[in-house]
Amino acid sequence: MVDKEGTIHLDRYASDAKQIVASAQQLADERHHTEVAPLHLLARAIERDRGVAEVFRRAGADPTEASQLAEAALKRMAKSTGGVAYVSARLLD
Repeated sequence: MVDKEGTIHLDRYASDAKQIVASAQQLADERHHTEVAPLHLLARAIERDRGVAEVFRRAGADPTEASQLAEAALKRMAKSTGGVAYVSARLLD
């Protein structure tokens, strides 16, 4: 859930969802990205949730290829000189 100030309230989410969002934030911080984007969430979900990988397979897509494409896109993202990544408007949506 997101309030009108653009804050995510993780206390309203299931434990698994909280972990994926926190992991996406961690990934963005590790990479020194300026924002946490849906791409971070996708990368972590494919990496850590077998169910997500299975959804890709059932849709006829290769989760390994999706992960590689996500990694390539992550490498192209803007980096910051310090601080914590903020949650992007796209992720809030």
